Amino acid sequence: MRSKRQRARFAALIQHIPAFADPATPVGAWHQPESEPGCFSVASFLLNANAERFVEDCYAHGWVLVVRV
Repeated sequence: MRSKRQRARFAALIQHIPAFADPATPVGAWHQPESEPGCFSVASFLLNANAERFVEDCYAHGWVLVVRV
C-alpha cells in the first residue's frame, strides 16, 4: 500500500500527462540570440510553460535530488 506522500508524488506527475500525450507537441524551442557582427552567441533551448511546470513539480515533489557539494 502506498503512503499518502507517495500518492502525492505520483499525482504531481500524473497531472502533466495531458500536456505531453501528443508526441508531436513541442516542449519548447531553440533560441539563438542576436549578436554583433564577428561575435558568436550560444543557442539555448527554452522550455514552454507546460514543461517548466513539469520540471518545477519534479523538484518540488522529490523526483529530482539536488546534491550540494
